Amino acid sequence: MTRVISKIQDVVDCTILKRLNRFVVEVTIDGRLARSYINNTGRLAEFITYGRRAYCLRTPHTKRTGYRLFAIHDDDLGAIIDTQMQMRFFEEAVEERMVPWLSGCRLVRRNARLGSSLIDYLFDRSGIKIYVEAKSAVLRGDGRYAMYPDCPTVRGRRHIQEII
Repeated sequence: MTRVISKIQDVVDCTILKRLNRFVVEVTIDGRLARSYINNTGRLAEFITYGRRAYCLRTPHTKRTGYRLFAIHDDDLGAIIDTQMQMRFFEEAVEERMVPWLSGCRLVRRNARLGSSLIDYLFDRSGIKIYVEAKSAVLRGDGRYAMYPDCPTVRGRRHIQEII
């Protein structure tokens, strides 16, 4: 049985043309040219490709784009690339006890300081601190395994070293 964490309303289908910069992707929506904001600064080279089907949300309050790209069509599914949505869905999954190894944990803080890094989450289980770094693992290997990163960084390496 598949459990639903969250439903996304008012999804707009689009087709990717190209990534203009780190934060803007050019798309077509109903045959019209549009720009869509993207908050994921990863390369996403396997996903942001010409002609690829994707999914946006209207953002009328955004003057420069009017849309926010949140997912890419991948193997009859939508690979969520929006980092804010990923974090929200992770938090909802933890609350719904869908992450067994965090069962019984209490969320203490988002963006918790550990050494010289900010780690995404600090949980507590009976006085034991548990640091969790949630990663945008949309890249897949061998069909079903999520992989990260699509671009190695010094910051990412430091996070791993400080968590270990």
